[in-house]
Amino acid sequence: MTTEDQEMMRTIINYNADLANLEDNCRGIIKNSPLNEIPSFHVVKNFYVDIMHDIFEGFRNFKLKETKF
Repeated sequence: MTTEDQEMMRTIINYNADLANLEDNCRGIIKNSPLNEIPSFHVVKNFYVDIMHDIFEGFRNFKLKETKF
C-alpha cells in the first residue's frame, strides 16, 4: 500500500467501537491501553519518537551501508 486511505485511519471513535467489540478481534485491539489513563493523552492522537526503533534499528543502518568510509 503506497497511499494513505483516510477511511482506514484509527480515530478515537473507531478505537472505542473496537473496544466494545473485543470478541471480533480483527482490528488488533485486545484491551484498552493503560496510557489512555494519562490526562490529555490518547494512543490514537499522541505520537512520539522511539529513538531505538526509528534510528538505531531504522534508517541509520541503511545510511551506514550507503556511506563509503
